[in-house]
Amino acid sequence: MRIQRLAAAAAATALAASLVGCSDAKDAADKAKSAASSAASSVGTQAKEKASDAASKAADKVKDHVKEKAREKGRALFEDATAKLSPEAQKKVASLATVGLGAKGQLADDDDSVTVAEFFGARQAMTADTGMDRTALEAVSDGAALRNATVYVSRYMNKKIPFSVDVISSENGTVEACVGAKADRPRTLTVKDGKVVSNVAGDHTC
Repeated sequence: MRIQRLAAAAAATALAASLVGCSDAKDAADKAKSAASSAASSVGTQAKEKASDAASKAADKVKDHVKEKAREKGRALFEDATAKLSPEAQKKVASLATVGLGAKGQLADDDDSVTVAEFFGARQAMTADTGMDRTALEAVSDGAALRNATVYVSRYMNKKIPFSVDVISSENGTVEACVGAKADRPRTLTVKDGKVVSNVAGDHTC
């Protein structure tokens, strides 16, 4: 429509100019033609930009979808290493849906990794119960970790929340894990003297 209006204006300008003289009419017609051509080029460019933008957005959506599927697949495939723990430790993590301990359970013999699993196991068990007996939780946590876990329990008391723990790495008392219903929340925990003393958001990828 914009091009048609400009073309009509060009024709009217050329007609009016023809009443003055051929030279002026030619100049007016050329200017009108140039304006119409620029308008057409502009519209074409805008159309191309819109198409490119739409294609870019569609590609981003596909990439996001693929990444999410990959994350879901990764979470679904991490191996449950519960059976590799001692009978006593298995009881302590019984409240957890799944316990991953490194690739193929290679961290099942790592004391700090097991302590982290037991910490979350005790917290979730306490949450699902009355939340009053902290004995099991106190046995595997202290300091800020114990205080924050107690707050968590009071907030979600008497709720059986599906919870999985996937320990990614353990080094010098620092344990990186992915936790939650889908084991997709990164947490970095510090273990000292057999107890979790810090449980903060991690910057690793789950």
